[in-house]
Parts: sequence; structure tokens; C-alpha cells
Amino acid sequence: MTATMPGSGEVEVIVIAQSCHFRGRYLSKHLLGTLAQ
Repeated sequence: MTATMPGSGEVEVIVIAQSCHFRGRYLSKHLLGTLAQ
């Protein structure tokens, strides 16, 4: 992974981690909703 600016890689990783975490919460909530029905 080559980053032109120092810290840009860290920001990218944080954004990806947050999006994955949000997606996981959304999917788990959706699955729990379908199972509840």
C-alpha cells in the first residue's frame, strides 16, 4: 500500500472500518428483524 501523504492510509483504513462496522450493524439488525417475524 503506497500512500503519497503520511496519514492518508490511516484515514482510509478508518473509513473502511467504520463502513464495515455500520454495514455489519445494519445486517445484524435486519437479520434479527426477519428472525423475530
